[in-house]
Amino acid sequence: MPNDPALRIEDRSGTFRLPAGGSRVVVIVDSAAEAIGLHELAMGVVTELGARHCAAVYDLGTQKGASPDAWLGGARAVRGAKTDDPLRVLGPTLDAISRDARLHGCEPVVVAAGPIWDLADYAAYDRPVRIITLPGIGVLPPGCPDAFTIDCSGEPEKAARSLLHVPIEIMIGQPGFMPYQWDNPEYALEMGRDGAVLVWRCGAEPADITVDYLSDRADDPLTAHIIHSDGSVKTVALSSEPLQPPPLDGQSTVLGHLSEREFSALREARSGRPFICPRCGHEHPAGCLRCQRDMRTGSAEGSPVFECISRASGLVLFVEHREQSVRVFEAASRMTRVERRCVVDAGPPAVCYRYDETARRWTREPFIQYHHVPPVTFLAMSEGG
Repeated sequence: MPNDPALRIEDRSGTFRLPAGGSRVVVIVDSAAEAIGLHELAMGVVTELGARHCAAVYDLGTQKGASPDAWLGGARAVRGAKTDDPLRVLGPTLDAISRDARLHGCEPVVVAAGPIWDLADYAAYDRPVRIITLPGIGVLPPGCPDAFTIDCSGEPEKAARSLLHVPIEIMIGQPGFMPYQWDNPEYALEMGRDGAVLVWRCGAEPADITVDYLSDRADDPLTAHIIHSDGSVKTVALSSEPLQPPPLDGQSTVLGHLSEREFSALREARSGRPFICPRCGHEHPAGCLRCQRDMRTGSAEGSPVFECISRASGLVLFVEHREQSVRVFEAASRMTRVERRCVVDAGPPAVCYRYDETARRWTREPFIQYHHVPPVTFLAMSEGG
């Protein structure tokens, strides 16, 4: 029910740190790959992975590897004999990888052109052996259990995404969640049917964030849903703690108070009626923010109707107090918290979200946008609620 005394909207601060991880791989290239066109696929996979995710490149059956850049540049590892039926064995290569401390924890990935005869011997290898090939090429010798074969349809980018366990999207939220300040500009606010969500997408760095927010479910954890490149999803609870509500003048620049004449003009203008300009004493239409009499007497733009906003250049909030006075602020960031409202400077037009106690969610409020005169937008609202 509205104004439920048991319903509390609390300020909290939550912190998300991206869990350590993300795959690194060693690419093992079949010596016969060139003969059937898979070598081009192998080069594409190594290029897509880059040095960040590809630790080394080996030729199948050899014990000597190369860095991705060196291999791509032509300084390839020792190559096996190119025959119609080369001896494809993993043993020597996996032994060499296991002895190199720099490659501990890396996953072996084979670009295969035919059956790998000792694959069954490594079914219980400490890191699963994954296979990249093309449709119609058999890589499993008789009696070998199924290996993890990646179907990439010959597309290096698709193969690289399948190999890696790296985040491609992070969504932070919970029912009743409304963020109003965060320290990572790579996160974007999105509003859906279930409420507000902060979203990070692949390509942005870094992904860590601290967010101040309002919530009616302080006992429920704020969560981050992490979608990885291999399709897996992980949910992580953010650490959070209560936060003192920030004063409005701590989120914005105080421009001053409206005089009694300005307050009267604002109330008339908000109601869509003409008003008496406090500057010149003549009647102006409701949407007028600059004195029209000034314009008629030679000023190109006219002086601001409200004196205190003459130096403003962004989103200006007229906040009416219960004692029938109006303070004027210029927002210092994209979002400003005003009691149970959050104003988003997405403008023009700006957008205001208000907490609906009946529905227990944040809804877009059809508040009056007083006017927009580039580069200033003026909004009027009461402080309460």
